[in-house]
Amino acid sequence: MFTTPPPAAFEHQDYAAANSAVRATTGKGISRQSWALMPKIREVLAWMPGAPCPVIEAHPEACFTAMLGGPTSASKKTWAGMRERHGALIDAGLDLSGLDQAAGRAAMTDDMLDAAAAAWTAWRFHTGVARRFPEDAAAGADAIWA
Repeated sequence: MFTTPPPAAFEHQDYAAANSAVRATTGKGISRQSWALMPKIREVLAWMPGAPCPVIEAHPEACFTAMLGGPTSASKKTWAGMRERHGALIDAGLDLSGLDQAAGRAAMTDDMLDAAAAAWTAWRFHTGVARRFPEDAAAGADAIWA
């Protein structure tokens, strides 16, 4: 799992500068995987002021933790981890077995599970049962939902 780039990263256009700024601010750098999200995050941030719907942040592992009532027991890259997450989705009412075969061939297994977990959280947010992490975060503050 990796973290979303913190605000200090958004002031920079290249990885080295952003990583240095984040390290100076937080004491930890950002991963290349996290940095690779920046263009899409910037698109969402530009779209949000006029968005016709709420925008929330969901982390799949937080979603699975909420589904299971505790942390997963195996990495999502393992057979046991895939089965655990798939079972949690089925128990939550999301059976992926009916998905279009083309989608199943085009996407990695863990990406499909992560997308379904985020969809579960979106549905929970829409119905008013999603939880904010941290739960005491102020409205509008950085928080993730599950």
